[in-house]
Amino acid sequence: MGQSGSKTQVHVHVDKPFYYAGDIVTGCVVLHTDVVLNFNSINIKVTGVEKCQWQEQHSSGNSSHTETYRGKHVIFKNKLPIMAAGTLPVGDYQWPFSFQLPHNVPGSFNYTSGYTRASIQYKVKADCDQAGLLKPDFKKTATIEVLQRAKAAGPPQPLALAAEEAVSLFCCLNRGLVGLRVDGSSDCFLPGGSIALRAQVDNKSTTDVSAVEFYLHQKLKLTAQTMWGSREKMFSSTRIHQRQVMQGFPNGAAGSVSHYEALLQLAQNLEATCHSQLIQSTYELEARAKTGCCLSEVAVRNPILLSDPQPAQAPPAVLPPQDWAPLVYPTVQFALPTPADYACYAPQQHAPACPAVMQPHLQQQQQQQQQQQQQGFPGLFGSSGSSGGATYNMTPVTGQCGANGYVDPSKAPALPGATVSVYQDGYGANSGQGAKPARLG
Repeated sequence: MGQSGSKTQVHVHVDKPFYYAGDIVTGCVVLHTDVVLNFNSINIKVTGVEKCQWQEQHSSGNSSHTETYRGKHVIFKNKLPIMAAGTLPVGDYQWPFSFQLPHNVPGSFNYTSGYTRASIQYKVKADCDQAGLLKPDFKKTATIEVLQRAKAAGPPQPLALAAEEAVSLFCCLNRGLVGLRVDGSSDCFLPGGSIALRAQVDNKSTTDVSAVEFYLHQKLKLTAQTMWGSREKMFSSTRIHQRQVMQGFPNGAAGSVSHYEALLQLAQNLEATCHSQLIQSTYELEARAKTGCCLSEVAVRNPILLSDPQPAQAPPAVLPPQDWAPLVYPTVQFALPTPADYACYAPQQHAPACPAVMQPHLQQQQQQQQQQQQQGFPGLFGSSGSSGGATYNMTPVTGQCGANGYVDPSKAPALPGATVSVYQDGYGANSGQGAKPARLG
């Protein structure tokens, strides 16, 4: 938007809080002016960008220095003028827009730990280039959060981890074999959920197995170019998000078979599994059979997938002013380019890109939206004078990830489905997501 006290305001509104990858996203650019506005152009810009940053300490002799590494990759970027140079009289104006999300984009991502940061963001930006020397432009941005459902190449697979190894004292004195098997119902989970596990220890050694420990590791790998731009620099980090110990079992003695059950609770703020050009964030479940002091341990590991949970309900609607009666222009339709570097998210069959001539069912959808637009913002405010919000048809996401593909990157993962949640800034903003203009009261 313009400077403080400006009599012209520009805002971006997106109709629904959630979309699936490949869906048609609809919304509008809104402009209110209390003065005659001369402008060079009014534009809409849709971007998807991933970034990362971290610091490393380097020493040479008695000196040391800190080097900061940064990476940036544009997933897609599309700018379209929705109105050429002209003049707008005092009043309210609305430019509906429509575009299709690419089918193979990664989900939004946000990681911060000290000086280490990684993010994937999608934004819709509107700007009005005001005519005249030293005249301020009017801008507003809406952030679109893509919630990624990580899927396997088939239905979620049961966890089945097994190993049998010799336990040795000081790496040389063999004490016999210990077998460890861990079973679970699925390899795909949601943050805030839990992993039900059953462990079996087949102790053929001469030492006791005192406990079984469970760990959830997050492995983060970031890629950036150096300041010379000549080579890539990799950053890897592993965090233990959860540790649980099952111990005190009387039947864990040497020569016995023991059964343990555990419920591993996942933190609510875990990021979803992510595979992009700069960011690789994966999770691994580990179980360890604990033996005595100076004795080796038996461990099993398996990658698991975390997906973003879909919010339980839509954000509250924000009603327009009672005198809201904008001049509504025809819907601007455009297609986003399909990024070529995200094969692991590509579906087996691509849906058609947003066509220049809409298909019949999309034409009907556009006609319905345009009818709603004459009464206010489409899909959010309802009919003129209504005090109720929009009605949304949403299905909660569960741990059952469906039948389409996503596996360990070493096994050529396929596309997970995705949904979109929109957090808006300014006019029509969700409650608590930014200041409202004075006209909203």
